[in-house]
Amino acid sequence: MFLPIGHDQTVRRFPYVTLAIMAICTLLQILRTVLAPSEAELAAASKRILDVEKQIMVAQWSGLPRHKMPSEYNEGYSDEPGTAPSANEPGATSPTSPTAPTPIPTPEPAADPGQVVRDFEAGKTGAPDDPLRDELRAAKGALVELRQRDLVQRFGYRATSPASPNVLIAAFLHAGWIHLIGNMLFLWLCGMNMEDRWGHAVFGGFYALAAILSSLAYALVHRGSAAPLVGASGAIAGAMGAFLADYHQARLKVLYWVWWRMSFKPGVFFVRALFALPIWFLGELLDAWIESDSRVGGGTAYSAHVGGFVFGFGAALAMRLSGADDRLARKDDDDDDGPSEGEAEDAELARARATAQQDPSAAIAGLRTMLVKHPDRIRARGLLLKLALARGDASALATSASAVLAHLGENAEWPEVVRAFREIEEKAPRTALTDRALAMATRAGVCLGDADTALRAARRLVDAFPTSPLLHGTLWDVGALQAAAGASVLSAETLRRLHAAAPAAPAATSAPAAPSAPA
Repeated sequence: MFLPIGHDQTVRRFPYVTLAIMAICTLLQILRTVLAPSEAELAAASKRILDVEKQIMVAQWSGLPRHKMPSEYNEGYSDEPGTAPSANEPGATSPTSPTAPTPIPTPEPAADPGQVVRDFEAGKTGAPDDPLRDELRAAKGALVELRQRDLVQRFGYRATSPASPNVLIAAFLHAGWIHLIGNMLFLWLCGMNMEDRWGHAVFGGFYALAAILSSLAYALVHRGSAAPLVGASGAIAGAMGAFLADYHQARLKVLYWVWWRMSFKPGVFFVRALFALPIWFLGELLDAWIESDSRVGGGTAYSAHVGGFVFGFGAALAMRLSGADDRLARKDDDDDDGPSEGEAEDAELARARATAQQDPSAAIAGLRTMLVKHPDRIRARGLLLKLALARGDASALATSASAVLAHLGENAEWPEVVRAFREIEEKAPRTALTDRALAMATRAGVCLGDADTALRAARRLVDAFPTSPLLHGTLWDVGALQAAAGASVLSAETLRRLHAAAPAAPAATSAPAAPSAPA
């Protein structure tokens, strides 16, 4: 089982629209839970209809001109022994005629019992004043009223009414709490980044349009279906398509768990959006094809997912090609008259540099305060690292060193990674670094042919993180570097250690691939 739980992309703007959508969906689900009829109420209403229909079918198949209550059939009869019905009573025989009474003809039951009920309800059969007709209509009306209390039944989008306002309203309703929680997780992962990139107004309009078009895609596949469609998954699929177009290099954090030795074993791995999202889309496309072949409404609306994803990817791609994406990405909707995020960061960094000339400790404290509010400001972390190395501030080094190395490695700035790692090793060798930072330093040494840096970083990774998922890729890189340098004995030892740690094929690290080296 796999479930994405995060990624490595940050945001600058507070996601007001994304949070508002999540809040509306949650409040509507609470309201639906409170108002919706219980299963017992629905079952009782359905049973009432079924009982009346049974009475109608019995009356119609018996051939009687109209329905009678049992007491009507017993009129004229007596429980006293020796009494007989009078000549004008049903079932009486004439004293002058020895023949038996003529039986009432009984018609053959209709092939479709439902048609019998429909004809009776429409007045085609039975007496005009038969009380069962009114009782049937009352029972059906009661069931309709119960169902109207359920927001899904009332506002769900149906393919039979493609132009209904429910085409948008249905995107805020969900079939249950599990349905809601799953959709909101995916909305949070993709929606907040697209809102940050495009701004609140553009993202809100994009989300509404994705919801409408995904519902229309469902209606195109299920023409004439009266099954209600609800859920935000079509609109969220649009956000996922846009996320693929704009953040295809993002690293998704995926939680998995497997059944092993009578218990579930959880774990986490990272995968690029460039690989994960297309694989997900192909699965949805296959399910949508099966769905369209069956032509049956209900269940998961894969066709809505496909329609939303295609729209989102196409819209984001069109915005990139037209240049609108770049213009929106640089615009700060939160404060049009004030300085932009980049200008504000430049100003604060300039003040920090000026302060550092007079009081480096105060500059370090100011930078750490800034990073608490803006943890994604990597330039501030770089300046903090420089000042911390100069001052020997171990606490500040722990705050900035790993983040700087990881960021430089993600952007393949290998010379800067090597320079920063060597400086940390020389001036503060006891600084604790994360496994990702050490893996980046190893990869930098491999890419630049710097065996000393690669081996030192790899040794620290092996010692500090013997169970890290990045260890396998690091050992593979080191073995390749040693083989390229002609150190076949060291390379063989490294690869033997890799084989002992993981007999299967080595797992790739999350950093960009290193150049291939001869065996």
